[in-house]
Amino acid sequence: MKFAILPVLMVTLFAAVPAFALPGLPSLKAKMLDSLPTPTDDNCASFEGTWVGSCPTGNGAPQQITLAIHQHGCEAIEMGGTFAIIGGLKTESDSGQISADGTTLSVGGTSTIDWNADKSALNMTESAILRVGSKAPAQMSDTGTMTLNGPNLVIDRVFGTSHYTCSFIQQN
Repeated sequence: MKFAILPVLMVTLFAAVPAFALPGLPSLKAKMLDSLPTPTDDNCASFEGTWVGSCPTGNGAPQQITLAIHQHGCEAIEMGGTFAIIGGLKTESDSGQISADGTTLSVGGTSTIDWNADKSALNMTESAILRVGSKAPAQMSDTGTMTLNGPNLVIDRVFGTSHYTCSFIQQN
């Protein structure tokens, strides 16, 4: 695995596509959604929809991403199959083979998603430990915001010392 793609991996871990499928997650997610109260606060930005756009990779080349977002009022959000309670704390870990030679990737991380003061943007943080094969583990963290800018969904991320902006257009 080339570390130049880690910013895109972190964006996809966070917002686009889950890196690993966790057994039982769909049924757990359904139970969590069923247990949420009927949304009483809808005075927040709605990111609901299917969005298509691009995010830069470590070498600067854009990667096309389709991002499906389902929002449960102001209380919860599902992005690319990853479910989170807004204002909660989420911890996940998994490992799997990433190449034909048997190299494995193990990752464990904790993330948060919170509204800004006027509920016009979501603030995101993530801290993770990543191990490729038998190499020493690497610690990574990133922060970011998700906002609506006119018809565009914009995800701004700071990964280490690098800043990345992903921009999406909603599909009808």
